[in-house]
Amino acid sequence: PFDIEVVDASVSEFDQQMQFIKKYYQPIGLDQLLNHIEQREPLPDNPIMVTFDDGFDDNYHNAYPILKKYNIPATIFLTTDHIGTERPFWFERLSCAICTSSQQVLNIPEINLSRQLGHSKQQRRIIYNECVEILKYQQTDNLDRILNDIESEHLDLKKLDNTLSSKPLSWQQCQEMASHNISFGSHGTSHTILTQLKATELSDELLNSKRVIEEKMQMPVAALAFPNGQIKDFDKKIIEIGKQHGYKLFFSYIHGINPQKNLGIIPLKRIHPPKPYNIAGLKFGLVASRLL
Repeated sequence: PFDIEVVDASVSEFDQQMQFIKKYYQPIGLDQLLNHIEQREPLPDNPIMVTFDDGFDDNYHNAYPILKKYNIPATIFLTTDHIGTERPFWFERLSCAICTSSQQVLNIPEINLSRQLGHSKQQRRIIYNECVEILKYQQTDNLDRILNDIESEHLDLKKLDNTLSSKPLSWQQCQEMASHNISFGSHGTSHTILTQLKATELSDELLNSKRVIEEKMQMPVAALAFPNGQIKDFDKKIIEIGKQHGYKLFFSYIHGINPQKNLGIIPLKRIHPPKPYNIAGLKFGLVASRLL
């Protein structure tokens, strides 16, 4: 991904991570977790799940071959408006514009923000993070207008090269992975934070994403990962509407582990290793999570 803050290990780092997980843990799939919660089927010792959000095509090109190599199941939560298109996610558009801009000042009047961009990557990363934290709570239509304005002023196409491959997955790629131990869940249709939606919009977001995945993949969808996934990004109303639409498992992006006695308590936490995203970071994240 072009987004400089997306969790993104190199291929060799990811290989090392999966080798470590395979050696010291028992990777399980989404179906195993659901069967354990609903039917009390036992889980292996030291169970662990591998999950991905959004649906970047590097999941297919980089992660999938390694997952097959170690026979590790994984789950990808798809943002369905983007899957099967080459339309980048909104945060990718923002990152690309800020990183390639030859302008010195970034003005976003809709959120009363004006910042000197400078030339250093570190300075632009700080500005990008600040913008993301504000813009992620904008309504989809308004966010798209803001990004169009930013791109028209700042996106420098001359600085982009063929190495930029920040694209969503295709449905064909998803279908191939599904035949090799990769399962799929919903991440919404638009990646809008669900607490920002009205009741009818929320229902459409959850129902349409589930319906599209089920139609394209010809398999039931039982799991939802909340976009952004922090404590203020979901509530009991969202979970209840999700249940009404057939979701049975809910995943947050709150850091932590899920003791087996609490697996039926929703939403589930997930571990996100600290930087650097190498084997040392993974080990630290796993150990630190057990100390929380």
